[in-house]
Amino acid sequence: MNEKAVEQSKGSILSYICWRGDLSFQSDPWNEIDSLLMAEVAYVNFGENERTFDNPQRLLFADLLTTDILSRYPLRVPSNSLKDHSQLMPLLAKSRRFRNIRILDQVNIVDEERNMQFSALTLQVPDVGTVVAFRGTDPTVTGWKEDFMMSYECPVPAQAEAVKYLKAAADRTRGDLCLTGHSKGGNLAIYAAAHSGAPVRSRLKAVCSFDGPGLDDATMESEGYKAILPVIHSVVPENSVVGLLMNYHPVYKVVESAAISVLQHNPFSWIVLGKTFSELEDVSIQSRVIDRTMHEWLNACTPEQRRIFVHTVFSVLENRKRLKAGSTKQDNPSGTDSAAMMMTLRLFSSLFLLQGKNTWFTRIANPLSESMSALRKSLTETGEHHFQSDRIAVDNRENGFSAVEDETRRIAHFCGLNAKEGLQLQLFAEEMLSMVHAVSGEMQGTFWVENEKRRYDLHLETRTVMDRSKREMLLLSSSSRKNAAAGSFLGRLRDIFEKAMLSDWDEDYFQLSGERQNHPGISDQEWDRYEQSVLLRLADDVRIGIRGNKVSMTVTKTFPAACMEPSLA
Repeated sequence: MNEKAVEQSKGSILSYICWRGDLSFQSDPWNEIDSLLMAEVAYVNFGENERTFDNPQRLLFADLLTTDILSRYPLRVPSNSLKDHSQLMPLLAKSRRFRNIRILDQVNIVDEERNMQFSALTLQVPDVGTVVAFRGTDPTVTGWKEDFMMSYECPVPAQAEAVKYLKAAADRTRGDLCLTGHSKGGNLAIYAAAHSGAPVRSRLKAVCSFDGPGLDDATMESEGYKAILPVIHSVVPENSVVGLLMNYHPVYKVVESAAISVLQHNPFSWIVLGKTFSELEDVSIQSRVIDRTMHEWLNACTPEQRRIFVHTVFSVLENRKRLKAGSTKQDNPSGTDSAAMMMTLRLFSSLFLLQGKNTWFTRIANPLSESMSALRKSLTETGEHHFQSDRIAVDNRENGFSAVEDETRRIAHFCGLNAKEGLQLQLFAEEMLSMVHAVSGEMQGTFWVENEKRRYDLHLETRTVMDRSKREMLLLSSSSRKNAAAGSFLGRLRDIFEKAMLSDWDEDYFQLSGERQNHPGISDQEWDRYEQSVLLRLADDVRIGIRGNKVSMTVTKTFPAACMEPSLA
């Protein structure tokens, strides 16, 4: 098939029903796309907790065309997939392939007190066996909170319930078992299979996770997980985020999607080619960066710190919900561990940097900003005012410059600076680095930022990698050189740095306060150009000191007490 024909034959999982819906499972066996469709059926409400194993009524998909069940029970799905879900069941009910699937049982539990959202569906599929489909996260705050709880607690209530439900479904049925689920439902499918008994595991023919988060360490190392490895099918989109959380299944299939960014989590955007997915070689760079950010944070946090992170985010969300309902009850979002609160703020700031301009992110930006404000307030109340950024290696070949820019932006978000204040920090960092770039010879350095209440100190500590004789020769040749920085404040700073490279004593070599009072060698006509420097005009102080073979520069700025939330622009 040529490239044009391949493109024309691509479609969605709804297209698949239209294309292959006339084929029985006997003539065309069950496949991953069938499993994904059943995972999406799990989001449909057929009268949850009414259709049980003990109820003699059995509902076929075809019966949905002649009943009002679908209109009586609203869908619990995200708004971006509502239209597709509304088309799903009528298409399945009309098709020869799916119309005789029988609904044996459906359960749905949302318990705010236990922080549990669990729903599952058991289906009897002709010529296939029993399919147990676990629902992913619904739009409730309880459902999302339980997802995040997986980072510090195992099992979460839904996982424990999934193990019990699978046992009940296995006890009431015979023959092969296929488990499936999308998002959290995929996690529940694999977790339940890994923690089931040997008799249940022996019946498993497929355990499918569609962009579902990974598992805890203990489960990944368990004998049950190792036993089901041959039947696990893990599928993620190119820009997967959810599917790469925690310890994800090491072997996974990457599917092409028609959506962008995290919106690819919606399986209705996944591209189908015939009876298979349109596959890609690997996930995107963006997905890898987010994956690394989340895993670095998880590795740096204790389970208790992760608990405080989850409590903080969802206390804010629940407070917003109560305020909309007219309630004055408010939860304290802070917890007691200032280190955990710091860690949470760092993660939020990184997310703003990575995803701040994406449309999907603006939907959660306000709750995140409110969570950041609540954390900053709590840190102030506990007396925790000091913060130090990561240390970034730089040199005068511009290595590390982009990392400094990202780190400075993250700090602005972290500390709640408004757009103007954040821009000033970035401009300070840029001028400091431009001076490093202009220095003669090879020089390496380290950049970092310290914050104490509303005071910010930007540090640049440099060291030369040349011996003294080589430094003297380079500086001698550069001392008479005419360059673009000559006669400017940055040119003067560069000269000071270069002279300091020849010094071996400890002293404060330069301070901005003295420079403003006395600027020798600069004519009145040159002063306008001289004071164009952002550092000269806006910094509270600039200090250059010599400590042995190291030259350090510190730029200080204290912003007014009042501040606004960070801008996403």
